[in-house]
Amino acid sequence: MLRTCSLLFLAATLFGETADWVLSARYVVTIDAERRVIENGAVAVKGERIAEAGTRAEIDRKFKPKRRLDLPGGLLLPGLVNAHTHA
Repeated sequence: MLRTCSLLFLAATLFGETADWVLSARYVVTIDAERRVIENGAVAVKGERIAEAGTRAEIDRKFKPKRRLDLPGGLLLPGLVNAHTHA
């Protein structure tokens, strides 16, 4: 049992989780509880949802993307939807 768990942990460490996209930029602005601005940050996306945001090193260790977009001097901001209308 312990050997099986160790092998699964090793496989997860070597191959990481699959993400559809990993986007990285000089700055990543979050809307989490701490309202973090992450320098040299990245965002992993699975489907239509953000799986995780963190430093590029953290995200690269944890996720193996199908596609990647690197913006070394860029800024990633949350998308905002203005849902109000005028009748």
